[in-house]
Amino acid sequence: MAETRILDGRETVLLEFVCCLADGVGAQAKGHFFGCRNLGVTGAEMRGAVELVRRLAGQLGLVSFLERVREGENEGEGEGEFRFLKKAGSW
Repeated sequence: MAETRILDGRETVLLEFVCCLADGVGAQAKGHFFGCRNLGVTGAEMRGAVELVRRLAGQLGLVSFLERVREGENEGEGEGEFRFLKKAGSW
């Protein structure tokens, strides 16, 4: 974990999650995703973080990223390495 005088553990793990998600590394993002839950990040905060990354990717024209990273709100979506993201809806 990082120095806690600037960011606490909760903020640090959320930032780590966002960075891993933005880098498209599902396994690492998944670990930090559940770390966020363990440190008290709410589902709304997680969904907001995912949406922030999506919007940035959209503004940069990263269509392939947007296709890979889906929360899977509809049946049959989110079947890839990022399917864990839909769990934030039940937090």
